[in-house]
Formats: sequence, C-alpha cells, structure tokens
Amino acid sequence: DSLQTQYTLPVESLEVGQSITVVFRNPDSGRVGLTLVTDNGDFVLRAAVRVKYRGSTKAFLLNTRKNNVWGSIVKPQNFPFPTGSVSTTISMTVTVKDSKFVITANEIKIADFPYRGSLTYNKVAKILWGANEGTATQKSKLEKISISFP
Repeated sequence: DSLQTQYTLPVESLEVGQSITVVFRNPDSGRVGLTLVTDNGDFVLRAAVRVKYRGSTKAFLLNTRKNNVWGSIVKPQNFPFPTGSVSTTISMTVTVKDSKFVITANEIKIADFPYRGSLTYNKVAKILWGANEGTATQKSKLEKISISFP
C-alpha cells in the first residue's frame, strides 16, 4: 500500500563511515520507515517500524527489494518500542560499513544488516522517509533527517 506521508532526500553518494539519522515520533498505529533507494527504484535497505499494523502489535523489519521482489525479512527483537500505545521520539541511525549497515535506535544497537548482492551503499541515490498511519490518533512526525560524515 502507498504511503500517506512521504519525504525524499537526494543523495549524491554515500561512503563508508557516514551515518543517516532520522528523528521521529512514532504513531500509535500504522507504520513508518526509512528506505535507501537506488536510481532504478530498488531498495538497498528498508527499515520499518510497525505499530498495530497488519496484525502485528509491534515489529521492526529490515529488508531489501530488487526488481520489485522483496528479499527475506529480518526482524530484530530489541527495538526500543514505547510501552502501550503512546507516541514517543525515536532516533534511528544507519551507519555505512564495508560489508553491512549498522542500525541503532536511541543509541541501542539493533542489528547488523549485510549488503545483499549488488544492493550496496554506493548504489543509494535517495533517502525516503514515509508513513502510513491508517486510523492513528497520534500521527507520526519526522523531526529531523541528516547525513553525517566521518
């Protein structure tokens, strides 16, 4: 399904050592996500936070998509979700390494996500932030998106 809210940030290039940080308020229902996209629309990384969405109470999902075919979902279990159905501020960082992305949230390491085939950091052309909140009473809010250099 399509995103109700979407922000796009063009990227000239990513390098090992750089980090992408998004600071956002999560919705009390729905999904929000950070996607690193290639020129041809493939997803090098999709990091999605789901709260009461499609049957999952709370889930954090990592994946790729090439030629409109999704890869295998990775579901790290240590994402710092708020307790109950509340909206809180979350800072999520994706750091570029030689062979993987390192994902942290609120300064807690969540996962290492190895590059899959040709979907590597040097193919990223834009960063997409989006939300689909359905009937959420507390909507998500993107507070900041940034790229830091080593």
